[in-house]
Amino acid sequence: MQITHLLTAILWLFLSVTLTAQSFEKIDSTFGENGIFVPPAACDLGVIQPDGKIVFFGSIAPSYNSFADFLAISRYEADGSIDTDFGSNGTSFIEIPDTNSFISQLFMLPSGKFLALAYKSKRAVMRPDYHYMWMRFHTNGTLDEEFGTNGSVALNHQNPITHGVLQSDGKVVLTGYLENETAQEAIFTERYNSNGTLDLSFGTAGRFKIDEWGFRTRPTAIELTKEQDIIISVVTEDSNWNSNPILNLFRLQKNGTLATDFGEKGIISFDENIMLDGQLIIQEDDKILLLSNLRQPLDQDFMLVRLLPNGALDATFGDAGKVIVNAYEGATVFDNSSDFATDFILLADKSILVTGRVDDVGNREPIILKFSSDGHLMPDFGENGVLTLQFEGANGSVSKISQQFNNQFLIQAISDITYTINNRLFLQRYLMDFNVGILNPVLAAHEILVYPNPIKNTATLKYTLENPENITIQLVDIHGKVLITYLNNQAQAIGSYQQAIELPTYLSTGVYILTIRSSNGQVSVKVRK
Repeated sequence: MQITHLLTAILWLFLSVTLTAQSFEKIDSTFGENGIFVPPAACDLGVIQPDGKIVFFGSIAPSYNSFADFLAISRYEADGSIDTDFGSNGTSFIEIPDTNSFISQLFMLPSGKFLALAYKSKRAVMRPDYHYMWMRFHTNGTLDEEFGTNGSVALNHQNPITHGVLQSDGKVVLTGYLENETAQEAIFTERYNSNGTLDLSFGTAGRFKIDEWGFRTRPTAIELTKEQDIIISVVTEDSNWNSNPILNLFRLQKNGTLATDFGEKGIISFDENIMLDGQLIIQEDDKILLLSNLRQPLDQDFMLVRLLPNGALDATFGDAGKVIVNAYEGATVFDNSSDFATDFILLADKSILVTGRVDDVGNREPIILKFSSDGHLMPDFGENGVLTLQFEGANGSVSKISQQFNNQFLIQAISDITYTINNRLFLQRYLMDFNVGILNPVLAAHEILVYPNPIKNTATLKYTLENPENITIQLVDIHGKVLITYLNNQAQAIGSYQQAIELPTYLSTGVYILTIRSSNGQVSVKVRK
C-alpha cells in the first residue's frame, strides 16, 4: 500500500491480531488484511457511506510531542483498501500551523460533501481555549473553497461542543456545555445551516439553553426523531464530588423549544441505579432506546431502557421497560465482575446488538450481546445471549459497532498485542446472514471467483460445492435490494460450477454484491461495474 511521507512518519501499523469465529458468525476475510483493518493513527471512524466506503477523521502531528498541525480525512473502499481517488492518495490534509488542531465530528451532507467540525487551540493545557470552525470538503476530499472564507466558517463561541447530529435537510444540531457561567452549569443546543451559519429560527437567536441541573453537567448523546425533534441525554452531579450521577433526558421540538408533553415538562430524570452515561437510538416508531452503564457498590453492570415517545417506560420491553445485565453470567443479575457496555445498534428485525467488555479479576474479555425486540437476551446467540470474542493477547474490548451493509457490520476493537505501540485500534467485519447455529456455511469467500471484476457487461462466477445444496444466486445493491436472480433454489450436486453473470445496461457505475445462498448459509462477494 502506498502512503504519503506524512503518514509514514506517524507509522500506519497493521496489527497481528487473531479473532476466533463462533459457529453462528463469519468473519469476512476479504476485509482489510485477512479480515483485519487498522485505521490511520490518531484517527476515528467518522462516516460509513451508503456505498460502504469508510471515512476516518482526525489530526496528524509531524513529530512526537509536537503540535497537531494537520487535520486529516481519509477514505477507504468498502473492503478496507485505500480509495486513491480521495484527497491525495486517499487522504486530505489541511495545515493549521502552531496549534493543536483536531476534527471532532464529521457529517456527510445529502449532496455527498463532507462537513467537518474542527477546533484549534494554542495552549496544550487541561482546559484549552477552543476555537471551533466548520470546514466543508467536496466528495473527492478536496477543500470546498466556496464555503465560507477559503473553506471554513468560524463559530461564535468557545464553549466545549460534545455531540452533533445531521438533520435530513442538511442542517446540523450541536450540543455542549457552558463552563462556569453560574454555579449550575448549563447545556446548550444550537442548529447550523449547511452553509455554516447559525440558524436563527432555532430556539432564541439560534440557541436553546437549559440549566436545570448541578455543578458538573455533560451531554452524553443526541439523536433525532422521525419528525426531527431532538432527544439529548445529560449526566449531572452536584458540587459534592462523591455524589451519585443522575441521568436526564430532554426533548426539543424542531424549532428549538422544549416539548412539554415529554416526561415532566420536557425532561425525564433517572435517579435510580446510578447511571454513569447514556447512549440513544430512536426507533422507526419513535420509541427511545437508552443504554447506560451503572455504578454499584461492588461491581458495574449496564442497563437497557425503552421509552415510549412521550417518555413513559415501555412496559412491553424487558422488566417493565428496563433490562439490567451482568454480561459475565449472561443473565439479568448483579455479580462481582465488572461489565461495561460501549455501543449498540438496532437491526432490521428490531433485535439489538450491544458491544463492550467484561473485566473479571484483571482479565478483560470483549463481548457482543444480542437482545430480542422485547428486551430479552437471546439464548441461542453465544452463551445465554453473550458472544465472547477471542483476540490474541490477554485483554480486549469492542468499542464501537456500525452497520456497513444490511448483511454486514463492523466492530471497532482494541487488543494489547501490537508490534510497537500498545492498545492500537482495529476494525473487523462480520457477515450476519447466517442462521443461528449453522456450523459450516456453504462456501468461504476464497472459494469463489468472479472474473472479470470490475464487470463491463458480463462475467463468470466460479464456485465449488463440497456437499449437495439448493443454490440461490442474486445480485443486490448496497442497500440489500435484490436486482437480479440468476438461480433460485436450484438443486446442485457436489462439484465445480460456472454461472454467467450479466449486468443490465441500466445499472449505474458503482459497487454491487453477488450473494450465493443455500439453507446452510450465505457468502457475499463485492463486484464493480
